[in-house]
Amino acid sequence: MEELHSFPLHANISSALDRHLEVIYITQARRKDEFINANSRQRQPAAFFREDREILLLASAVKHLCSSTRKARIALWCALQMTLPKTNSYPEERDKMGTCSPLGQDSPEQSSLERALNTL
Repeated sequence: MEELHSFPLHANISSALDRHLEVIYITQARRKDEFINANSRQRQPAAFFREDREILLLASAVKHLCSSTRKARIALWCALQMTLPKTNSYPEERDKMGTCSPLGQDSPEQSSLERALNTL
């Protein structure tokens, strides 16, 4: 997306996407551990505490994945909004805002992007 516009994207966007990828890897590892222990559970029915621990770790990883997915979606929305060209329907607004920023200087879209980027 950075190639679509001449300016780099906010640092929080790339860090949110990197964190999301890391959480995906952690969730996959927890699921693999749970799957391996589910197979051994059939052979040894006495190890209940360890099985519960693996399931709780998987549930925690899925919870973090849900939160990370929400933040990644916000980051991608911000990146999309930053790369889209700003179009105003009124010529008076176009003259007022100028062309130095893709969203204008004090537009409502700019403030919503800043709020979303700060929540990441």
